[in-house]
Amino acid sequence: SDRHWAAPKVELMMTLQTIRNQLPIKSDGDTFQTPSGWERREEAGEVGEGEGEGEGQRLGHNGSRFFWVETSPLEGTDPRRVTSRSELEDLLEADAAAEGRVWLGQLVKDGWELRSRAVNRALTQIISGLVVLGLVKAVTPEKSGKTATCYIAANKYATGVPFPKIKVTRPNAAPEVQEEEELCDLEKERLANMKRNQELLRQLGLA
Repeated sequence: SDRHWAAPKVELMMTLQTIRNQLPIKSDGDTFQTPSGWERREEAGEVGEGEGEGEGQRLGHNGSRFFWVETSPLEGTDPRRVTSRSELEDLLEADAAAEGRVWLGQLVKDGWELRSRAVNRALTQIISGLVVLGLVKAVTPEKSGKTATCYIAANKYATGVPFPKIKVTRPNAAPEVQEEEELCDLEKERLANMKRNQELLRQLGLA
């Protein structure tokens, strides 16, 4: 066959590290937004000479200090309180581990808030879930020739048929038909004149 087919498209295989490098991860715990179930508050306080922000602590107006308090504590327990956002992140990671979960951080408008030490565990958890759902395929080193397991989107392709062509009627379609009819009449008249002229030449012995 002389039909030319486009080169097939192959999905890109990526390692866990490659995927990580493509993500907009924000890893500075002190700048994370307040998560659900917690509230950031401010308490008045004067900063004395030689004092300033402690590790992970943030100061508000007039030397006031921010702190984070739990809004929905477990029944029969007092709300927990921390004095820095990093300390709160420590607590959230520990809570997830105690429940047998992996802390996945939180998605915000401009990125994924998750500290560096927790990224690989979170990515492994998420991608493993996508593999179970059949949305991603894991390719072992034996099959890929790579040194680490790769992942690939589990897209499915099928041979289709061309979309039907829809004839679009242009606004000036009617005038064009009329013009074609006029041309046909002129052509008929021209042929009739040529026939009469040919007959006249024959009678004169010139044809």
